[in-house]
Order: sequence, then structure tokens, then C-alpha cells
Amino acid sequence: MSGLIIALLLILAYALLAQSNPRPTMTAEPRPVAALRRKLRMRLEPDGHELPLFVHQLAALLQSGRNQHSLWEDALSVYRATRTTDLSHGRRLANSVVPVLEQAAQAASLGISPSHALTNAAVDCNQRKQARLAGLWTDLAACLEVSERCGAPLGAILARYAVQLEARLDGEAARDTALAGPKATVRILTWLPVFGLGLGFVMGMNPLAVLLGTPAGWAFLLAGTALMFVGRWWSGKLVAAASRDGLA
Repeated sequence: MSGLIIALLLILAYALLAQSNPRPTMTAEPRPVAALRRKLRMRLEPDGHELPLFVHQLAALLQSGRNQHSLWEDALSVYRATRTTDLSHGRRLANSVVPVLEQAAQAASLGISPSHALTNAAVDCNQRKQARLAGLWTDLAACLEVSERCGAPLGAILARYAVQLEARLDGEAARDTALAGPKATVRILTWLPVFGLGLGFVMGMNPLAVLLGTPAGWAFLLAGTALMFVGRWWSGKLVAAASRDGLA
């Protein structure tokens, strides 16, 4: 009987740990398939800290004397060559930007603003759940439109944007590091009551007899279970709020 109750408590703790994950809908993918898709997207999407380097390179091309029409063709030739190197991270970035650079170069050769090609690339990246790339193309399209409408030098705009992008990515990394501790604490505290019951049995006591054999024990058991749910829910809300504030 005691073993069955311990098993039920372990199942309850596992349910608490899984509580923060969104419940799949009827049309959602099975979790293994969704996890595999996330891993594939992570392998295909370049590292976030490579994106400011790409923007810096665009700004450097402009500041070295290229005009806005030849910028995309020159950048395309650079990243086509990078595709043939042995650097895996360089190939990953090149594989992500070369198709977009091809569209932008083609639009520039026809006298059309490349901002439309960049906006379409952002839509495609959003559909593939590549948020960082989608944000990059959206911001580059905005920089290009500001330069075209106001006459501001695009090289200076891209240089400032690259610095801001680096600061944003550094802030996200610092936020994730700061939230790692609270998330681990929530998981530990969720399992702590179960470990406490096991420790009681190891010490030769019978905590379940006290919890299930007396009215006061039942009251403490129900109150403790309710507090576990409330604590888990409240901690998840705090961590989610901190994440949203960091992204804002």
C-alpha cells in the first residue's frame, strides 16, 4: 500500500513538472516529431551572434565605396565563396543568407528596391519558426526603406543597427543565464516533498501513516499538495514575466 502511494506521489510530481509545458491541441504534432523539428531548425539556423557580423560586413562593403545597387551582388559573391569553405558555422550562415541575397541582387539589377525581397524572406523565416533570421530580414528591410526615403547613408544605418543587434543578443544571453538559476530552483522544490517522504522511510519512520492515518495528516497532505500546485504555477508566471520583460 505504501509503495502504491509513493508511486502516485511520484506521478503527481511528474505532472507538476510538465505543467508549464503547453498542452498539445488535437492538430498539434506529437512531441517527438516537434522536438525533432526544433533540433533540425536549430541546426539549420545560424548562431545568433553571427548575424551582427553579417550586418557589419554589409556596412563595411558600403563604407568601402560600393553603392546600394552593387552591395547585394558583392555580398552574394562573398557568401557564395564562404559556402565552399570547411568552416561549418560559416557554411550555415551562408546557406541562410545566400538565397535571400540572390533575390535582393536580382531585384537591385532590375531597379526594384530589395526591401521587398527582404520582407518576403522574413515571412518565409517566420513560417519556418526561425525567429532570429526573420527579425534580421525585417530590420534590414526597415533600414533600407529609411535610407531610400530619407536619403541617409545606408552604411551608417547598418553600422548602428549591427551595434544594437549585438547589444540585444548579449542582453538575451544574460537574461537566459540569470533565469537558469530560478528555473532549476523551481524543479528542485517541486521534487523536494517527494524526496522528503523517501528520506522519512530511509530514517525508519512512516510519514504516510501520519499523513493518511489521522485527520490532521489528511489536512496537511491536502494543504501541501495545493501549495505545491500554487507554488509551481506562481513560479512559472514569474519566470515567464521576466522572460517577456527581457524581450520587450
